Amino acid sequence: MVNFGGHTMTGRLRRVLVKRPAEAFIGADQIAAQWQGLGYLEPPNLAQAAVEHARFVALLEQAGAEVAYLPADPRTGLDSLYCHDPALITDAGVVTFHTGKPARRGEEPALADALSTLGVPLLGRVEAPGTAEGGDMVWLDAHTLAVGRTYRTNAEGIAHLRALLAPLDVEVIEVPLVHWTGPDDVWQ
Repeated sequence: MVNFGGHTMTGRLRRVLVKRPAEAFIGADQIAAQWQGLGYLEPPNLAQAAVEHARFVALLEQAGAEVAYLPADPRTGLDSLYCHDPALITDAGVVTFHTGKPARRGEEPALADALSTLGVPLLGRVEAPGTAEGGDMVWLDAHTLAVGRTYRTNAEGIAHLRALLAPLDVEVIEVPLVHWTGPDDVWQ
């Protein structure tokens, strides 16, 4: 039985991958060392984040989703709480990304290792100089993925993603996004 898939952002959630704040933040020392460099407005409150995360997981479970957890991993940091960004789950496996945000470049192998233990095969990788992040992507339907071209997802990353998804009959539509206030808001 296949226990993964992802060519939709509107279908029923059956299985969801999350990372607890305690496994992402680790503790006060890691929070103090990383929060400013990641562009956070203030240090995360681990206790409050744990409460909010538990409520979120409860809602997922009430909706009928099985919740799987990413473990703590020394290759990751505070941002690994956002486990949607370093990869794209497809119906054929996971595509991991060379992230555009340099501080997140350890999450891809950590995520691939964790997904492998959950039975999700590696479909491929977006490698440097290509960059990509899941937050720039939206499934429009099972055969159409819109990908924002941003500071974090570049043309090379989109081309690599397009090549990986073409055999799955998935069209990748590049969507140039606005500049806004510049790369400092996204590189941190």
